[in-house]
Amino acid sequence: MKKATILIYFFIAFVLCSCEKLYTDPRFDQIMETMDKSQINKFDATFIAGNWVSKRVTSELYEDGKLVETQDQTKYYSGMNMSLWRDGSIRINRTPIGSWKYAHNHLIYATSDFYFIYEVVLALPGVLILKSEERPTGIPRSLIAENINKGRHYFTVIEYVAE
Repeated sequence: MKKATILIYFFIAFVLCSCEKLYTDPRFDQIMETMDKSQINKFDATFIAGNWVSKRVTSELYEDGKLVETQDQTKYYSGMNMSLWRDGSIRINRTPIGSWKYAHNHLIYATSDFYFIYEVVLALPGVLILKSEERPTGIPRSLIAENINKGRHYFTVIEYVAE
């Protein structure tokens, strides 16, 4: 009886531990080649995993490194749900679409056709704020421009709250 109890205990522990391991999509290595790897993660990944609902979306325009315009874009993104599961999978509006990873203070998620990179501005219990630079088609999607202090740069900032 003791052996059976011990085996059951180890089986349950194994299942629980394996659930916490994030799936690593092989495309992430390729995607990360386009990123600035000098940044460190500022937040605990456990605050990023969860069920999120977009609360507010703004666009920001920077000229020569200075914020010159902010516009509320919430009505175009209202009610978008995003679930970042601890196993590394991501769901948008309850539909599985791919996998995610938190690295170099960026949330990266990949679908079968596309990938997205967002800077994690804030990740606390119940709050997640992501920011990405909008790039014209054909230009590699890198979150922070190589030199944000020159020219015009457009960003989208998405504020999520826990569902």
